[in-house]
Amino acid sequence: MLTENEEKVRMLLGRYYQGTIAGAEAAELAELLKDDRYDGIAEETLMAFSGEVLPWHDEQVALDRMVERLKDVTAGTAKPFWRRPLLRWTAAAAVLVLAATATYQFWPRPQAPAVAAARYANDVQPGSNRAVLTLDDGKQVVLDDAGNGQIAQQGQYIANIAPGRIAYTVNSTIPGPLKYNKLSTPKGGKFQLVLPDGTEVWLNANSSLYYETTLSGNERVVELRGEGYFKVAPHVLRPFIVKMPGGRKVEVLGTEFNASAYEEDEVITTTLVNGAVKADGTLLRPGQQARSGSNGVQLQQDADVTAAIAWKNGMFVFNDASIEDVMKQLDRWYDLEVVYEKGAVKERFNGTISREVPLSKVLELFELTGLVHFKINGKTITVNS
Repeated sequence: MLTENEEKVRMLLGRYYQGTIAGAEAAELAELLKDDRYDGIAEETLMAFSGEVLPWHDEQVALDRMVERLKDVTAGTAKPFWRRPLLRWTAAAAVLVLAATATYQFWPRPQAPAVAAARYANDVQPGSNRAVLTLDDGKQVVLDDAGNGQIAQQGQYIANIAPGRIAYTVNSTIPGPLKYNKLSTPKGGKFQLVLPDGTEVWLNANSSLYYETTLSGNERVVELRGEGYFKVAPHVLRPFIVKMPGGRKVEVLGTEFNASAYEEDEVITTTLVNGAVKADGTLLRPGQQARSGSNGVQLQQDADVTAAIAWKNGMFVFNDASIEDVMKQLDRWYDLEVVYEKGAVKERFNGTISREVPLSKVLELFELTGLVHFKINGKTITVNS
């Protein structure tokens, strides 16, 4: 798992390559890059945006140039620069290299600007921190517009809100009656939750978590619909259990894992990052994934953990994904209606795209492969080959 500073370096590097980094951010990034602990992240990002593995010497030259340009950005004297095309594809699959904005901003397309503007006149913006908290008495609190501070008190616990995050704190040591809350995100929403025991949960779009506000029993039990990333507070005598549709469940003591349990998906996946969990009775080790479906539980030994938790880190990562899989993720994040015509697109897609860009940037990048095309009518997207 990346530390907070490592995630910040990667985020700022993405903005640098996208050409959207501001003066203060450029100064912060230049300062962070003085620490050689971040060399690996800088080189990894450089290779991704260049679309190829560079010799060590060329990496150093490119990174040195970047640091010099960060100084220019900080001083407000930087000039626009353009990169060569970052898109490549093979006969077997369309390969998308890096963020959509990188290709869009640094490689002007040969399409007439007026045509592009007409197609995306009503562009769809990416999702944001949006959720609804349903209290035990049925009262609902809309969190996307909520400011900082206390939003509810239930027995001995107080729910406090900060941007994109809700946390429960103890107000009294005197036990009170059991209370149950539900945090729900719509399509195009995400939110973070800190449970009373200190467990952190990140909810993806179109998801919900039902939980006791005290988690006071011998087992800490929550119910998940959709997708969540869990960083479970360790407690040897009180296992943490995540219940999911179809009677599926994950049992842990203290660990980090991703669980995807959308009702429209045929398979429920549990991907372990750290620690150990049991998914429907199958023991997982870090890097493994359990896939629970009608045929029981299948264990994948070398799971792509990066892809499984990409949504939490603000990215789409597609590995050998069908167009249906791609559009399913876009639908949840941009809240779309997807229609298919002229049969299925047979090619499979690989690559990484930022979740922080408008929908038009994502669709344009896919269209650059020449393997798939879209018709756009508001939030209705028609897919054809």
